[in-house]
Amino acid sequence: GTIPAMSLHPAVHLAPGFQIQSLVADDVAENRDILSRMLRHLGAEVATAQDGRQVLDYMAHTSPDIVLLDMRMPVMDGLETLAHIKEQARWQQVKVVAVSASVLDHQREEFFDAGFDDFLAKPIHLEHLYQCLRTHLHVEYEPIGADDRLGQRGSAGRPARSPARGSGTLPNQPAQKHSRRAGTAGR
Repeated sequence: GTIPAMSLHPAVHLAPGFQIQSLVADDVAENRDILSRMLRHLGAEVATAQDGRQVLDYMAHTSPDIVLLDMRMPVMDGLETLAHIKEQARWQQVKVVAVSASVLDHQREEFFDAGFDDFLAKPIHLEHLYQCLRTHLHVEYEPIGADDRLGQRGSAGRPARSPARGSGTLPNQPAQKHSRRAGTAGR
């Protein structure tokens, strides 16, 4: 029933057959860099934007799986950017996560009421980021250094050598919306 502890360990990357296209929007270069490095370390593809206008310009050509939006940006803030994203039918499957240092309950409630799929508080903790991606994109992780052929790192949670290799390990999640999986190529 519960998520294995290793899936929350910072020394993980996407399991074979999973990929993520992400877009990180923050007007502060250091914040963009930190979050981008976290995602790249995980194995995600990352594009960046400095404001909401750049997010919409990027999305005019590419639909990411997930957009991580800082709430306070010049030109166009997170709430206004979300409103534009939600207006477009072609972007309905894109998950949008509010990122903010404001963690008061009423502010978080406002983000969810506005239509954000999730909220990440700054400073972002790896465990929270990985759980957010797992929840909304249904990805799975494996420890870095896991040997797929021999399953040598299996003692930390489920075996690294999984007979289903990327399927059937989320018993409470229906097998749907897997258009962003790369796993179909190996079948």
